Amino acid sequence: MQGFYTLWNFPNCCSAMDGKHIIFCPSKIGSEFYNYKKDYSVILLAIVDANYKFIYIDVGTNGRVNDALVFSKSTFNEALQTNTLNLPTEGVFVGNDAFPLRKNIMKPYSMKRPLTVKDRIFNYVLSRAGRVSENAFGIMISRFQVYVKLIPLQLHKVDQLIKVTCVLHNWLGQSTMSTFPGVTDRMLDVEDWEEGRIIPGGWRLVKAEGMKNATFLHSNTYRINASDVRDKYAEMFCSSEVVP
Repeated sequence: MQGFYTLWNFPNCCSAMDGKHIIFCPSKIGSEFYNYKKDYSVILLAIVDANYKFIYIDVGTNGRVNDALVFSKSTFNEALQTNTLNLPTEGVFVGNDAFPLRKNIMKPYSMKRPLTVKDRIFNYVLSRAGRVSENAFGIMISRFQVYVKLIPLQLHKVDQLIKVTCVLHNWLGQSTMSTFPGVTDRMLDVEDWEEGRIIPGGWRLVKAEGMKNATFLHSNTYRINASDVRDKYAEMFCSSEVVP
């Protein structure tokens, strides 16, 4: 939480969440892993800390499954639902519009309606924190070229590959707080404060055929108390005490 507040100005944020389809080219396998994007894939759900480290992964769900089930069936979601993570009372996780809005999961205001200035400010600050997970995957693509092309491995080895590269990703990042050996600042998203814009990291220019976005297809229905929590953050972010 301290890391997200110091680096990304999002208070009480425990981690950022994201998911990817890991694309492979199997032989003699049924349609179970054939997804709606017409690829063979398994899904990687990841929870990432403020320094691009993976602190939780869910690996191996077949790509044909409705992506929403990946999060809902995960042990992480079960721990959130049963309050067994020992989170601080105000601790939250941030995710993109694919995730459900809850008191402990913050997502952007929907673009399906006109956004107020307050809504846009909230979405901006949340996206800054959420880019941590995007850049973590970007570092993996930059360091492990196996993700640039379709992965030429059988299913059981694909699961092992994902787990091993996530572990190596964390191990390679232990030498410093926020950088990885061989990964330059130009590879990661940075902010141009003078122009008020995000400069995309170099990894976004890499066409990674072995790793694609997952969409979790949640509806925009949520409990009123979850909406109240998001509104409180939006009010807070309109104050210069949090972020300019």
